[in-house]
Amino acid sequence: MLSELRIRANEADRVRLRTPSDDDEELLAALSEEQRLTMASVLEKPFARVSDLFLLLRHYAEEPARQSLLDFLARADDKDLLELGVDEIRAQLDAALSVAERLSELGVDLPDSLFADFILANRIEREPSTAWRQDLPLVSTASGADADALLRELLRLHRERMNERESGFFGAPLDPAQCWRLGLGSERDLGVALVGLLRRNGFPARRRHGITEVWLRDWLRLDPLRGDFYADDPDEPSGTGQLEIELTRGGLPWERAQSYKHFNLCRPEAGHLSSPWWDPALGPQDWDAGDYVLCSAMRVPGGSIFGRLRALTVSSGEETRVSLPLDIGGGWDPAAALVSEPGPEAFRAALASAAPRSEAGASLPVEGLFFLFEPGEPASRMI
Repeated sequence: MLSELRIRANEADRVRLRTPSDDDEELLAALSEEQRLTMASVLEKPFARVSDLFLLLRHYAEEPARQSLLDFLARADDKDLLELGVDEIRAQLDAALSVAERLSELGVDLPDSLFADFILANRIEREPSTAWRQDLPLVSTASGADADALLRELLRLHRERMNERESGFFGAPLDPAQCWRLGLGSERDLGVALVGLLRRNGFPARRRHGITEVWLRDWLRLDPLRGDFYADDPDEPSGTGQLEIELTRGGLPWERAQSYKHFNLCRPEAGHLSSPWWDPALGPQDWDAGDYVLCSAMRVPGGSIFGRLRALTVSSGEETRVSLPLDIGGGWDPAAALVSEPGPEAFRAALASAAPRSEAGASLPVEGLFFLFEPGEPASRMI
């Protein structure tokens, strides 16, 4: 009885934390229809308490600051509003709004979508959510330098500061401020830091498909390791093609498939499949030319995963269509795939028949550690 009361009390607390007050409802009613729809989508995201969001809405009462706040919140990743407090959001927003004056000084007239998506937005890639802007340098424009000169100055600063690169494959990602203070990071970290430095100084920048890009009358690719413009490799494919992705279940297209949950695109690299921060979607889309692997993964009884891979190539100016079934098929049970009947003797016989052989035909020893488990038994429990 006590546990049931505690559960109901906790649920009531959660509802109160996420329910707008009467004053909050009046504030919502005063917004434009488009702003109300944006705020409704923001309220669907994970966050600590609804009162914080309305506190920000009251603080930024005048336009265009209020619209910028809503744009900032709408572009926040699912974890951003949990990791960023009111003070951090205000610091990020105020620093982003201040670059509007710098843009006018440089004579740069940006479309609203470029400002909102690639200067105002807090999220760059997979870094933790922090108020990183205030720790990055703001280069003076008092000398009257044009945008090209300022961009080269920012690249010089980045090149001189980032004097070391971490080579480890694993490790927690750094936010732009952490990478800047340390003066080192992985290639991904250096790219995130360069995007942050550019956004801090009013240049639209992004990480797209693992590539760092800056907008200066057009999107230009940057090399975060050299701190300079990207030099195309003549041996690497370039350009953009049209990629159409289809996922099926029971032989029919499954429109509910979601990227990162049911499928993803990977890029073959030295010894592994790389998955930069991108969001492949169902249907046709523009995609960089190159070789890729479409991956799917579905849970099977007991928690194991049944996956499929499909190699594909996107060519510049051409259309590529790839389809992958999400049905759980035969072969996902590793025990059944290895032996037709249980028992150590059958397993040894199956292993010997599959073992590599010398030129003379003799079986070579098979080295390694093997796990054998019942159908549906999660492999993670064996480790």
